[in-house]
Amino acid sequence: MTTARAILSQTPTCSVPPYSPDLNPIEQAFAKLKALLRKAEECTRDGLWAAIGRIIDLYKPDESQTSSKC
Repeated sequence: MTTARAILSQTPTCSVPPYSPDLNPIEQAFAKLKALLRKAEECTRDGLWAAIGRIIDLYKPDESQTSSKC
């Protein structure tokens, strides 16, 4: 009977680097969104949603793509 340790020792692993918000595309996208929302200075809910609609158009398609090398 094989043990779990023996099975896991034969399983290939993928090393994951420590978490870094600077390398995470969604963190960068949200940082950009927050900065542009602050700049818009909207004070109402409707104004906020209108600003988000305008800001979304500023994002380029390659800003939302991710790649995985594992």
